[in-house]
Amino acid sequence: MTPPEPPPPCATPATSPSPLPGTTPKARPEAAPGTPFDVAPGAPFEAAPGNPPGAAPGAPVSGDPFGPVPGTLHEPASGGPSASSATGNPPGGSAPHPARHKGGAASTRSRPSLVAAFRASLLPARRMPRQGNPVRMLVSAAPWRATGYLAGYVMAGSVFFAVATAAVLVGIVFSQLTVTVALTIGSVWVVRCCAQVERGRAVLVDAPIPYAYQEVTEPGLVGHLKARCTDPVFYRDCCYLILLHPFLLLLDALTLALWLPLLTGVSLPLWFWAVESRQADGSFADGVRLGRSDGTGPGIWIDTWPAALIASAVFLALAMYASYAVVAAARLHLTVAHALLRPPPDPLAEAKHVLAAPGPLSLTPSRPAAGPTAHGGHRT
Repeated sequence: MTPPEPPPPCATPATSPSPLPGTTPKARPEAAPGTPFDVAPGAPFEAAPGNPPGAAPGAPVSGDPFGPVPGTLHEPASGGPSASSATGNPPGGSAPHPARHKGGAASTRSRPSLVAAFRASLLPARRMPRQGNPVRMLVSAAPWRATGYLAGYVMAGSVFFAVATAAVLVGIVFSQLTVTVALTIGSVWVVRCCAQVERGRAVLVDAPIPYAYQEVTEPGLVGHLKARCTDPVFYRDCCYLILLHPFLLLLDALTLALWLPLLTGVSLPLWFWAVESRQADGSFADGVRLGRSDGTGPGIWIDTWPAALIASAVFLALAMYASYAVVAAARLHLTVAHALLRPPPDPLAEAKHVLAAPGPLSLTPSRPAAGPTAHGGHRT
């Protein structure tokens, strides 16, 4: 005997929460026909994982939520089927980027050149503006101010070197004796005066270099000696006047040795006819010989006006570009002078400026507002 079949389970209708009193129930969204998934009644509509909202059902979409936007060109992954025809890349690989390869055009542009880095490290002098045109650079005041600044150090720097060296040696020798404390303080003052002259010479190409020496806080000669000999600015002055003098002198002398002969060659038409030069046979003739003065080596003989004018034009063209080297040498010398002769930067300067500036609260006493006052509920 066949047992009776159990009755089919009755589908329980989904119940939605009852609306609050006084509100109108909203229509429940229904799933569109043909949707590849079921939507529970009353549940918000959500797109299937991996498909963006509004995408066609069954469209091949990658699972990356940050994938490329449809309709835009993107670089295919290595080993992909093919590349976009707009990019012209070969199938199965990506296009080589110029910045990825070492020594490419993009990487070369991103790295600054040595000339640009050297130019950026130099202190910009206010009275030596750099001109882009060589002709304007030559006729401007920048190369001539630089020439005066370099030539002044060649002449005065050697004197300051000798005086400062003698003063330091005398101060070291006599500092061992108590009775010569005043002489030691005088030696420090000599070095200080030489450094002050160098600070003032910077006015040829820039503003004078500022200074800040340590103040004397203790009375007597011992207090003066302690303040002067323990001042870091004094040792910076000695470093500039004594230790760096050979390097700065070599820099200035080589620059002037390149610059002054070019200026002399530009003025050849003015004086070549008044000079007698020695020839190879020992005789003398009117004119200038560019080369060995004894006439035995190779050289050019300037004894006519056309030859003098041509030589002057060549020297003028070379002097236009040599003016940049003169200005760069003066800026380098000025940068070294500023690095040693000016006071070091104060690390608390910004904080002191903030404290000295007026704040949001005023220090002046506040005044009562003008208007009627109330006393016991009555206005007066």
